[in-house]
Amino acid sequence: MRPFEKLIAAIRNFHPRTVWASIVRQGTWFNLDVYHYLGIGTAMDAQERSKLQVLELEAALGRMLADDSFAPVHGFLREAVKSVGYWRDEFVRSAARLGKDAFRPVLKEAIPLWTACAAEYGCGYGFRDRVANHFQQWFDDPAQIAVFDLVEHALADQWTACFLANLEKLLASVRPEAG
Repeated sequence: MRPFEKLIAAIRNFHPRTVWASIVRQGTWFNLDVYHYLGIGTAMDAQERSKLQVLELEAALGRMLADDSFAPVHGFLREAVKSVGYWRDEFVRSAARLGKDAFRPVLKEAIPLWTACAAEYGCGYGFRDRVANHFQQWFDDPAQIAVFDLVEHALADQWTACFLANLEKLLASVRPEAG
């Protein structure tokens, strides 16, 4: 899923006046906050892309919990299972914040996009689809690659901070001291 797909779907489904109200406020309207939907889309994308790694780690921990030879560390393993869920949730929450914050500056400056979308109002049936198409074209424009690169790199940093660094700390907490 691309981060803006949730926004495009919302534009196509909300009441036309709600879409228009958001457009004339450059995406900030309580019933249709463009940046909120970009945050949701970024979070959904991050969750989907990290799902396999999280599931594999949870499965490995589950296998160790089922193995009696690991009985001396079952308490630690149960805590690890809880921690993995917390780390995943924190990663997804940070991805949502990232999606909101990363797209806001470039969209606020995208005056031609907002103007083109506003001009569609009153032009008859299909207003929401035309607006959604303007957004789709804007996001597909190679000129926006910088914001997508920013999001991609920031997501990698968040994965490291929220998940990998915490996993390393957890493993270090049980690592025997060197001699």
